[in-house]
Amino acid sequence: MKRRPSIFSYPIVLKQTQGYLAVTCPDLQVTIVEPFPKDGKISSAFLMRIAVCVGKAWAKMNEELKRIEGSNGDYPKASFIRHATSKDSDWVSVPMLAKLSGDSENTIRRAIDRGDFYAEKSPGGHRSLPALEAKRYLKELHDYDWDPYDQAADHHIANEKSPTS
Repeated sequence: MKRRPSIFSYPIVLKQTQGYLAVTCPDLQVTIVEPFPKDGKISSAFLMRIAVCVGKAWAKMNEELKRIEGSNGDYPKASFIRHATSKDSDWVSVPMLAKLSGDSENTIRRAIDRGDFYAEKSPGGHRSLPALEAKRYLKELHDYDWDPYDQAADHHIANEKSPTS
C-alpha cells in the first residue's frame, strides 16, 4: 500500500474571483471561499479570516486523504508550482543528488516513484528534482543542510565525497 502523502505535499491556491477569495487545493478538489472586502482593502481582520480558511482547507484535505485511504484508492499526485523565473540551475539531476547524498541512483528513483519526493521526467525519461526538493531529501534522509543556491558549494560537488561518507 502506498504511503499516505502529507496535506502539506499539496499546493493551496488563493485567488480572487467574483467578489470572493477562493482558497483551493485543486489536486484534492477542496475549495473554501471568503467574501472579499467590499472596499478591496486588505485589513488584519481579513488576513486572519484567510488564515482560518487555510486551516479549514487543510482539515478538508485531511478528510479527503482519509477517505481515499479508506477506499484503498490511489492518492492524487501533488502538483508542483513552478516559478516563472525558474532557471535550469534550480533543478538537480538524480546522479547529482546521488553524489551529494551517497545514496545509489536507484534508491533515489525508488523514493521518487513512491511519491516521497517530487521530480519531473524529461521526454527521455530522466528525472530531475527542484533544488528545494533535493534539499528536503538531503535534510530528511541524511540530516545534511545543503544550500542549493551556494554557487561555491556547487563548484565542489563533483569533487567532494558525500556528507555521509
